[in-house]
Amino acid sequence: MRREEHIAKHSIEILRSGQTMRYLCDQSNGEHDFDLFCGEGLIGIVECTMATDQQVRQMRARIADSRSGGEFVDARLCKKGWLVHFSQNADPREIRKKVDAYLAPIEDAGIENFFSYTDAANCSAISKILTDLQIESGSVTEWKPPKRRIGLSIPSQGGKVTFDQLEDAVRAEASKPDNRRKLANALKIAERHLFVYVDPNYFLPWKVLVDAQELFPEGFPEIKGLPNEITHLWIATTNRHSSHHMVWLNQKGEGWQGPIELVIEEDE
Repeated sequence: MRREEHIAKHSIEILRSGQTMRYLCDQSNGEHDFDLFCGEGLIGIVECTMATDQQVRQMRARIADSRSGGEFVDARLCKKGWLVHFSQNADPREIRKKVDAYLAPIEDAGIENFFSYTDAANCSAISKILTDLQIESGSVTEWKPPKRRIGLSIPSQGGKVTFDQLEDAVRAEASKPDNRRKLANALKIAERHLFVYVDPNYFLPWKVLVDAQELFPEGFPEIKGLPNEITHLWIATTNRHSSHHMVWLNQKGEGWQGPIELVIEEDE
């Protein structure tokens, strides 16, 4: 099962006691992901999808590619471990080749944290690492052995955090023709669930979810314009700990339930 399917199965079975999600192994004809049973009675179907930023996912894949060196660079000139963040237009290949040499003079200057856009004016080495490698920030980091290595982090994503970002991401998944078709094929079944997992690397929608209680103390507003094929909308994401997940449910006409925090291990 894909990650979003794994999380959907455990979330729904935990929160809807007595109900079972049965995965459809054969989806060669475009079937949905799960049948939902109460006892031996089929009561619903579930389609899972992931809301993600494709550009960030592609960049992350390039960084993680072990054939190119993976997420770490061995430090030869730097005496400490570092973590650097770079822009979406940066070239990970150039960063792997040069980051150690560019960080060394910053470290020699006694700097352990920098934000390039504000610190470049006071340090020529920071100005150079921003201009040449598009590294936006860096910090000394205590890695597990080997400690003298440089971690490469996915590009930063900024912006004002509003519910619109989550709403747009969820509506885009709900409106995908493939998802709509699978749910429409089961119109005779009472419950048609769409489970949207928000990729933690899709920063702004993810930020709305993990800080929801602070941002929306009275709960989420309604997401308007969802297709009629959906009777139950689930939204989930991984919190700041890899096994901790936050889940919301919106049953048509009944408003939101959540956030509900669940611990779901990867190998469950």
